[in-house]
Amino acid sequence: MKIIVAHPGKQHSYRLASAMQKAGMLHSYVTEIYDKKSSLMMKFVKKILSKSNLKRANAHYNPDLKESQVVQFCEFGGFLELLLIRLDKSMKLYRFFSPYNTDRFGLKLAKYAIKNDVDMVIGYDADCTTCFKYLKEHAPYIKRVLDVSIAARPYMKDLFQKEVRRSGFNYAKDENLYLWQRSLERYYSEIRDADYFLAASDFVRDSLLYCGVENNRILKVPYGANTSSDIPIKEVDPTTPLKIQFVGQTNARKGIPLLLDCISSMDPNRFQLTVTGGYNPQSPYIGIVV
Repeated sequence: MKIIVAHPGKQHSYRLASAMQKAGMLHSYVTEIYDKKSSLMMKFVKKILSKSNLKRANAHYNPDLKESQVVQFCEFGGFLELLLIRLDKSMKLYRFFSPYNTDRFGLKLAKYAIKNDVDMVIGYDADCTTCFKYLKEHAPYIKRVLDVSIAARPYMKDLFQKEVRRSGFNYAKDENLYLWQRSLERYYSEIRDADYFLAASDFVRDSLLYCGVENNRILKVPYGANTSSDIPIKEVDPTTPLKIQFVGQTNARKGIPLLLDCISSMDPNRFQLTVTGGYNPQSPYIGIVV
């Protein structure tokens, strides 16, 4: 088979591309931003980046792939999106520009897949609306697979609405206002036009079932973990508290309110929670964390 793995950003798509490469099925990896030797824009951007951002830029490279296998579309648009994420605190400009750039990327990807007569395109949720629609209309023989990295947005919206009713606070809605401001049709469309789905968990599978996907079209592929480590395992003293650390965005989508509800019901002499990550100081549960 000839398979294209495509993601305008990155997420875990490099892992999937590497797996396809090792299986001898990868035709190409398609993206917007990649640390290619031939990319003049990447060379320029890396000269002006801070040390931490330079590290992120260098990570846009997969040693398992040949540079000839990496195809870039909409590179300038990709860099502009990253710039807007960092500068536009309201996210209004970003949310206006991102769907436009994603659709440009998706159309170019679909036409590239048809031109190269591939067997399958594996794309990622929220990025495949235009690509899958075009392929379904012009090349239905090319299988369309949606790798769902988080719960389907319509399911997320339903959960947030329930959280608002349960808690009496609007933070779950306020932190994800785009789900109310933007039509969910965009997300339903790419789900309808996909042939098969990759889900990392039962939770993601349930979100697809909620959207009307048949169970036999969903393949559960849990994320892997590095089980080898040189860090010595210390013996646990049963008389000391169990220290739990959460690392990630402290918002409703990551389940922080539920985590706090759970930990607050436990004996503080036995369990201690540390939360590390970006947060909105206006969120009602931040005072609990601090």
